[in-house]
This record gives sequence, C-alpha cells and structure tokens, in this order.
Amino acid sequence: MKSAYTEFTILMFLFSLSKIPAAPLLSQDTFTYIGNSFYSNTSHVRTELSAPLLGDIVGFCSRNCFRDLACYGFELCTLSGGNEICRLTNGVAMGSFDFTAGEICKHYYMNHACGTGMVPNKLTGVCQALNVQGHVAGIYSGCSDCACVALSSSVSGMYSITLDGGLVDVQCVMKNGYAYTVIMDRNDGSVDFYRTYSDYEVGFGSPSTETWIGNKYIHLLTTGGNTVLRFEFEDFSSNTRYAEYSSFNVQSATTNYLMTVSGYTGNAGDSMTYHNNAPFSAKDVDHDTNAGNCAVDYKTAWWNLSCLRTKLTATYGSSGTNVMGWHGWESYKPLKVVKMLLRHP
Repeated sequence: MKSAYTEFTILMFLFSLSKIPAAPLLSQDTFTYIGNSFYSNTSHVRTELSAPLLGDIVGFCSRNCFRDLACYGFELCTLSGGNEICRLTNGVAMGSFDFTAGEICKHYYMNHACGTGMVPNKLTGVCQALNVQGHVAGIYSGCSDCACVALSSSVSGMYSITLDGGLVDVQCVMKNGYAYTVIMDRNDGSVDFYRTYSDYEVGFGSPSTETWIGNKYIHLLTTGGNTVLRFEFEDFSSNTRYAEYSSFNVQSATTNYLMTVSGYTGNAGDSMTYHNNAPFSAKDVDHDTNAGNCAVDYKTAWWNLSCLRTKLTATYGSSGTNVMGWHGWESYKPLKVVKMLLRHP
C-alpha cells in the first residue's frame, strides 16, 4: 500500500495567452495527496463544488482548481450522507482542524518551488506571497475591475480585485475584445436568491458557481460613469438571447441603491427600462411603489417599481409562476442561465 504522501500528478494543458508578458508559465500542475482529516474549519476554502456521481472525481476537482487562478489545492470530501464535494483551497497552510464525525476529506496540494507562504502566479509563474486572507498578492490587487485585469490577462476566470478598500473575488469574462465584470451569475440553482436586503448589499454565493456580487460593489463599479450593462440568457432548451444597455448606474446606500438604466439593444426584448430610476427592494425592506411588497409577492429582490418586468432573482426552476424569467422573452419564459455583466466602452 502506498503511503499517505503518495504523489498524485495531473497533467494540465498549457495556457495560451496573448497579453501576458514573456515569463515561464505553468504547463503542469502537480497535486500531492497528503492525507485525510475529519474537520469543520473551512476558512481556507474558496468555494465548494458538487462532485459528479460518475467519472474521474479527482480530475474534476483538479480541473476546477486549475481554472480558478487563486486555487492552489483541493479537498475531495465525503459528507455524512455519502455525497462528495470538491473544496477548492487558496494555498494557506491548513493548521489544526476541529474534528467532525461523519465527514472526511482527502487533501491534495499543488507542488511548486516557491517557499513557505508563497505560491506561483498561474499566469506568469513568478512566486508571490499570500496575504492572511489567502489571496495572491500582485498584479491584480490594485485593479478595481476586470478591465484593469485585462491589461495583464486575456484569460476568463476568478480574480481578486480591490473594492471598498479590500480584496473581492470576482469572475472576469474576456470576450469580443471586452473585459466584463460579472455581478450576477445563475446557472444551476445551487444558491438561494430569496435573501435579505443586507445580503444583497454585501453579496453572496461564489463567483465560481452562482453569485450576487453585492449592491455596494455594483455602486463602486458604476460610479465612474460610461458603464455598459449586459444580460446573457439561456433557456432550458439551450436557446440563447441577450439584452444590453449603454448606460447603467447604481447610486450609494444613502439612496437605497437607486438605479438608472437606458440605451437598450439586443434580441431578448427590453425589460429593464421599466425599472429605471428605482431603488432596491428585498423581502424585508420594501422601497417599491406598490401597495404590497413585490419582492415578497414574486420572490424577486430587485429595483422594483409597481411591480416588475424581470424575475432574475426569483426561484430557480424549469416551470412554475415565480421562476427566473425575463418579460421580454416570451413573458417570463423559465431561464436556465442568467449572467449580468458590466464593462466600460
């Protein structure tokens, strides 16, 4: 039998990057199995992903870690009910754990030549320090949006940018010559969007799965003006549509995150202009002009008036009344995927 420190090597494909300065890029990630633990401390975990029921589960975890530019290890965990999850980790030393009966995790960490507390930048190969939150310090810490990230990277993925004086994990989408910062992503129903006003203010979910970035961050991302808002939709039959607005702004908390939007183009229909000049409402804080609470009636926190033309934060499902939908596309046809993205022209 092999020891608990048997090396498990996974070959990865080489990054092809057009905007990265010449440097020795990582063409092979090596993950070492270092043992099992029962524990409950997950402070070092960036995100959790449900593992597939069949196939190469270790490969599934490693591929997702590879795509996350701040992931330097993963844990394949078996829960008390028997289901398995991947926990993508940020490379911080594990330390001690609180043991928890019924859950066991196999730990895989990426081998590299950097010293203690250091990891290689996945884009440049240069060794960089981890801060206490487990973020990779370096070229993106001074960026406040994905347009800044695009000056050094043409790869879509998760990045840590600086907003409101701290580091925030975001999903950057690089395509068609633009860099988009994802502010909402729904694609599998794994995250509950029927949340409180404060949840929507600070954000929830994970940019690697489903997420709402947070109204205070949307305000900061749009405060400079000239912000384009883009919606991308997919229904349960794999049909796609989009809606884009040439002007989008969200004001500060003192206005209850008042939103203005204009300049529609696209093929999904204009369902957002109706919400122009509306403050944000949620199930526990009602700012709409309706006698009731639209966020409760339709399970849809949004910039509601009386009441709405979008249900993008409603229940995830392929059928039903209050499921995720867009009025302009067949009057709230149930949607499987919704992305809400920002860019500067």
